[in-house]
Amino acid sequence: MRHSRMIQLIVLALLLALLPGLAACAPAPSVARTNTLAPAEPTAAAVVGPAPGEVQPPDQVPATVPTEDLIAQVEAGLPKEAYTGLRAMPLMVAQGAPPLWAVISTGRRNFELEPLPSHFLGIYALAGDAWQELARMDLNSDAGGPDYVEDERCQQVAIEPGRVWFEVQGGMGAHGGSFQLISFDGQALRLEASLQSPSPGMGRVRDLDGDGQMEVVLDQSDPYVFCYACGARDVHYQVLRWDAARGKLAEVSLQALAGLPESVSTPANRAVALARAGLWKDAYALIQQAKDVAGGGNATLNDDCALIKLHAEALVATLDIEYPLIQQVFYGDYAAAVDIMRQYRPEEIFTAESPLVTDPMVQPFVDSLSQHLVHSATNALEAEPELAAAYFVRGWGEYLADPASPQARADVAQAARLAPDDALYTGSATLLK
Repeated sequence: MRHSRMIQLIVLALLLALLPGLAACAPAPSVARTNTLAPAEPTAAAVVGPAPGEVQPPDQVPATVPTEDLIAQVEAGLPKEAYTGLRAMPLMVAQGAPPLWAVISTGRRNFELEPLPSHFLGIYALAGDAWQELARMDLNSDAGGPDYVEDERCQQVAIEPGRVWFEVQGGMGAHGGSFQLISFDGQALRLEASLQSPSPGMGRVRDLDGDGQMEVVLDQSDPYVFCYACGARDVHYQVLRWDAARGKLAEVSLQALAGLPESVSTPANRAVALARAGLWKDAYALIQQAKDVAGGGNATLNDDCALIKLHAEALVATLDIEYPLIQQVFYGDYAAAVDIMRQYRPEEIFTAESPLVTDPMVQPFVDSLSQHLVHSATNALEAEPELAAAYFVRGWGEYLADPASPQARADVAQAARLAPDDALYTGSATLLK
């Protein structure tokens, strides 16, 4: 019987563990794992997650226990062919804690069934020779759950040691994605973070600032500035970190510095102001300057640097699309955006037939282009009120929405006043009079 075989394996593994030196020589079992935990004090005995400094893959006993019976038991309680498959995996736990296994439905759920089944995640333990379900959660689509679960991208992750943490990466619809972060406290599963997005793979767990504590990064970027396949992307990330005092994930946001030397706080606080205004290029340069002077060690500065770097590097990666002008604006490099426009004369820019908007990729989305230009440049000018290039970009955006716009003319004229030696600005202001 399978259970007899299971007991034999457990006894054998325990005997092997007693042999001197064997544990030091034997290779650790291979377990899918991408994250490590930050050093911290071990928690109480009730903790089910891996305690810092005691992180280990499942020990030899659970790693070698067959899970065919577990899969069969779970499958027996499901509608026939509800999912493409089921996956069972041993979990990392704190030393001395009972072994745990997770079972998750994988592949596509069966849309021919009524009612339509949701994907699920369950936590199981082995009680004698019987599998016991400790907790189970349906990954409902109305709560961000997936239509399709990517087997190889669902895994245990390390957030904090008081719980077992699991991320579920999936897909929705034609090309949408979902991300769910779930915790288990020894009794119940809890949804900690969820994201439905236009693309898969938009949520991940990583150490952003290098302090050893994992953050949850939710990519909330908008890929529909133009069409989905056009490449234009309004980049935005939300970052979450475990707040032990509140017992929940909390957002990590840009914060001004206080109590540091001016050589650090001045460029750092200016970087925060520029980043909030969407001027990511200059913000990144200033926050790096502050970090170099400070030499690290300040948590707020590290957070600010990590957040600005995350956005700036993502935006740089978008600058090579076929229509880079909008991405330069999102990056906050208005001079570079205007340089793209300089290949045309003022009368070729301020016209409904401008080559800048007649491109088949852009022409159907001129309204969206106009709105993004005006919105972005307005934010930038709040932080940099004498940025001539931002006035020019905003003026052009307003012109695209309404060629008779007085505000378009006022903005272009202001760009010319701020940079009177710039022929493009002065020529455009003259044209629009």
